[in-house]
Amino acid sequence: MKKKNLLIILVLAICFSVIGCTNDKNTIPENNIELTTVANGDYSGLAFQSPHSLTDSDGKTVYFEVENLGDVDVNIYIGNNTQDNLTLAPNEKGEIFAKVNSSNIEYKFNAVPTPNGGDIDIRYQIYQK
Repeated sequence: MKKKNLLIILVLAICFSVIGCTNDKNTIPENNIELTTVANGDYSGLAFQSPHSLTDSDGKTVYFEVENLGDVDVNIYIGNNTQDNLTLAPNEKGEIFAKVNSSNIEYKFNAVPTPNGGDIDIRYQIYQK
């Protein structure tokens, strides 16, 4: 019984130490390059927009990665630049990026249905590196 309790305490201590070692920026090492997660989640509805003030100290490039979980094509773009967009068919995943030029500039990440309309259903991640 003592060994079982000791094992449980050890497992809990490891879990809490791992949680305590994470930082506020959710920085993940990838090939010795730091990725800073800005936002992530799922969205269903007419159109998606997520504004974020970014600083280049968190990464010189921001990425908008989207997986289309719905039944209609989804067009993704950053800011008002609809020409540098990407259209994702149902069950397709892709990403676009933009340069982060200075501190505290607001970037808007957009996902909309193609001209055929309908509700979108996406899983997204916004990150800097």
